[in-house]
Amino acid sequence: MNSKGQEFAPFKLLISVIIALAILFIILGIIDHFEKINNELSIKRIVDGVGSAVKTPDGSVITVKDVTLSKNQSFNSMFLASQINFKEECISFDAYQSNSIEISNSNKKITFNSTIRTTVFAMCNSAGLSLFDCDSSCDYCCVVSFGRNPSP
Repeated sequence: MNSKGQEFAPFKLLISVIIALAILFIILGIIDHFEKINNELSIKRIVDGVGSAVKTPDGSVITVKDVTLSKNQSFNSMFLASQINFKEECISFDAYQSNSIEISNSNKKITFNSTIRTTVFAMCNSAGLSLFDCDSSCDYCCVVSFGRNPSP
């Protein structure tokens, strides 16, 4: 029997394992890339929704469905205000009760403790009619609510 052929079998197996691992890492990289794109699109859709609510401050609710938010991701009113050219003290956050979501005491920052897929609601109303705390310098106030419709 030819001993050269038997010595080559483990080497072929090693090459196969290396190729399989390389393909696995490529696939994982592609999945991660698509998740980042999905996350960026979700952020853009939220910003666009809040921008639409700011343009129509009549109490109507703007709904953004199927938004994916990553673990440890957070939003604050300063970020949203800078994206839509609005006062940060006039934006607050709300959400359904969950261990996956933390809202600051001032309602100006929201953090996600796990990846979630939810609907985001944005509503702006004149300051006197707002159901949420609003700074006295605001002509109208906006609430961005995750998973819960803010309308009465």
